[in-house]
Amino acid sequence: MPSSVALLPIRARSLLLAVALGAAALPAAAGKYTDQVNILLDRVDTAMAKRGFEQTHTPKIDKLRQGDSDSFSFTLKKGMSYKIVSVCDADCSDLDLVLRDEGGNDIDNDDQRDDMPIVSVQPKWTGKFTLRVKMYSCNNNPCYYGIGIYGAR
Repeated sequence: MPSSVALLPIRARSLLLAVALGAAALPAAAGKYTDQVNILLDRVDTAMAKRGFEQTHTPKIDKLRQGDSDSFSFTLKKGMSYKIVSVCDADCSDLDLVLRDEGGNDIDNDDQRDDMPIVSVQPKWTGKFTLRVKMYSCNNNPCYYGIGIYGAR
């Protein structure tokens, strides 16, 4: 029998995840969009550390307009288990991720309607991977987002 959380709509599950990470309520003083993203990334860092993951790359913060996308590459190491988590400011409600290997093959994607997508990989070799970020829904262009890359052995 599926858990009661699995029966919730995707947006409700995202809200539960946000609450679990302490991200549901941003301080009113956060004002600047990058401050909002940094606060959320700090909370993700804490949550990932509790799960045995540590930050392996410098976090990336950038901005996109609704419908736009961007890609960036980084090296991941064989033998590690990675989770790549993205967060976005309060004006963003849908951000998607696609992770590809150096051959352009899709490894994982999160195209759910949420503002905290997560992709995972356990590379079979050390190599370059590319992450594509797409801003599907932004109420006040541009929206700022952040990416954290976390690894565990």
